[in-house]
Amino acid sequence: DGAGSGVVNLATGAELNGTALTSTFLTPTGDGSGLTGISAGAWSVLTSGTFSSTAQLDFAVSKTTKVIFENIVFSSDAGYRNSMRLSTDSGSTYITTSTYESYNHTTKDALGTRFGIGLGSFGAAAGEVNGGEITILKPNVAARTLVLWSYTGPNTAGTIAAYAGGGQETSSSVVNHVQLYSHIGASDYVSGTYTVLELN
Repeated sequence: DGAGSGVVNLATGAELNGTALTSTFLTPTGDGSGLTGISAGAWSVLTSGTFSSTAQLDFAVSKTTKVIFENIVFSSDAGYRNSMRLSTDSGSTYITTSTYESYNHTTKDALGTRFGIGLGSFGAAAGEVNGGEITILKPNVAARTLVLWSYTGPNTAGTIAAYAGGGQETSSSVVNHVQLYSHIGASDYVSGTYTVLELN
């Protein structure tokens, strides 16, 4: 009746007990050069590393950028949160005027001199870590810079806290550098890892 077996030899593209298939199969070379039409994904790694009693994380931006913090330990159980500032001169200086507006869950901060990521409640008792994602949207455009975040970890009472939020920097400048740091003191990232991704 002309029906094939439905069993295909992937090496030849032919049915084992039937007519040859009209479509062809890709035969990759040893170095992968025969593979075509495969996307590398939406994001590329810009930089990554490990904190060790580190005061802040500074990095350049030229397009939409995402930062992932994992297993972050602050230097004390004092109720820390991450802060972020933006630069228009490659990190020589940072915008410190009251042009940052932050919103965490149901709480809106007044205009301040930095973004406040979370509400200052993360703890650092034995075994406690925190982490999350922060995305800077189109910093290379001369418009208000928008930021999104999702961050979680135990609070100072040891129970989980989680914040989905966002903010805007209202000076409408082209941003080319970002700084992340704790809002209390220096050397507050005792340990943990970071990955900075750039949108392709």
